[in-house]
Amino acid sequence: MTDPVLLALFNEEVQQLQPQLGRALKDLEAGVEGFDVLRRQLLSMKTAAQIVGLDAVHELLRVLETPLKDPLPVGDPQRETLRLALLALPEVLARPEEPAYAETRLRPLIERLAPPEAPSTGDSAVAVPIIGRAQHAEEQRMLELFRQEIDEHLAALSRGLLLLEG
Repeated sequence: MTDPVLLALFNEEVQQLQPQLGRALKDLEAGVEGFDVLRRQLLSMKTAAQIVGLDAVHELLRVLETPLKDPLPVGDPQRETLRLALLALPEVLARPEEPAYAETRLRPLIERLAPPEAPSTGDSAVAVPIIGRAQHAEEQRMLELFRQEIDEHLAALSRGLLLLEG
């Protein structure tokens, strides 16, 4: 069970993201090719989803990074998958207490967006590419910023409770 305070903070972030998801869907349907603002907002949401236990949302947002980073020309098959993801996200994010629903709804999109796995070389040691390490470092930084934000909110709530009790 997710902490109710974390879930409330997550829901606030979701509410702030909803208009951007709608704009991105309209832009996508109008033929716009770049989605930098949405990509940055989803990076923050990706970390928050992981914290509240929505692993499928976290994974979808991770695999969306590449299609959102590079221009998606009209006719690119990833545009349709991105459109389906933008339609599914609000529905899934409205039900954060149901991670199984998110998994069922998002798994097909994750599989369509995930890059094909490289063939195994037989070497059991997996080398982490520099880009992967940089991405991991960015995720850790975002996670730490989210935790700091949570701590600030908890401190404000505690001060408010003390004033009410006093």
